[in-house]
Amino acid sequence: MSGLSIRRYEPRDSERVHELHEKTMRKEGTYIEDIPDTDLDHKIDELLAS
Repeated sequence: MSGLSIRRYEPRDSERVHELHEKTMRKEGTYIEDIPDTDLDHKIDELLAS
């Protein structure tokens, strides 16, 4: 068995979350180069506040 654990998002996870989102969007063909990802930061903060 793996040592998988599930926990809440923490600010230190930000870089990895961005990498995962970019990888997924690239795979789906929806990633756009050279556009700031500030909206993603805002959405994460919004979700954590709720």
